[in-house]
Amino acid sequence: ELGYGYYFVNPDTGFYGGFNSIYKTINGGELWTKMITPDPQGNPFGNYGINELYFHNALNGWAACSHEIDGGCGMKTIDGGENWEICTSTDLSDMWDVHFVDSLKGGIVGHSWGSMVALTEDNFNSLSYFHSIPQCINTIVYQNDSIIWLSGSAILWRSTDEGLTFTVFQDVQIPGIVNPYIYDIQFFENTGYAFGDGFLLK
Repeated sequence: ELGYGYYFVNPDTGFYGGFNSIYKTINGGELWTKMITPDPQGNPFGNYGINELYFHNALNGWAACSHEIDGGCGMKTIDGGENWEICTSTDLSDMWDVHFVDSLKGGIVGHSWGSMVALTEDNFNSLSYFHSIPQCINTIVYQNDSIIWLSGSAILWRSTDEGLTFTVFQDVQIPGIVNPYIYDIQFFENTGYAFGDGFLLK
C-alpha cells in the first residue's frame, strides 16, 4: 500500500500512513502491522489519507489527514500508535502538517479553500487559537514552547507569543526561482532550517 506520512520514533519503531490506515514497525521496517484507525464507513468524514505523522515520544503521536472532498482532520494516539481517534476540534480543511512541543501543546496546519492554523494546549480536546493565514501554509514547527514557525508558499511566518499572533518574518526571494515553496522547517535550539523546492535556508 502506498505510504504518505512517515515517522520513526527510534531506529526500530516507526510508522507510515496510507489510505484509511496507519502501519507500525518495531523491528526497523522488516515487518509492518496495521494499527486500529477510524473506520471510514463509521464516521462522517468517509475515506481519508495520511499526509504527515509526528510523535513527541513513544506514546503520544498525531496524524494530519485529508478527506475526499476538500476536508480533513487531525488524529491522535496516546498508546504508542496502537489505537487512533479523530481530533474532533480539527474538522476544518485538508491537513498537511502537525507538530507538538510536548504531549498536550501543539498545532496543525492545512488548506483547501484557504490556509488555517489550529493550536491546542489540551491535545486537541479544544483549540487555544485558530488563525486563517492569507498564504498557502503546509508546515508548522515549534522552536520552543513560545516560538512557532509556519510556511508554505514563499513566506516564513513566526509567532513569539505561543500562537496568539503570527507575523511575516521573511518574504523569501531566491534568484531564479519564481514563488519559492517551503515544504518543511526544522529547529535545533536556535538553529533553524527551511527546506524548499530547490533550495535550503538556514
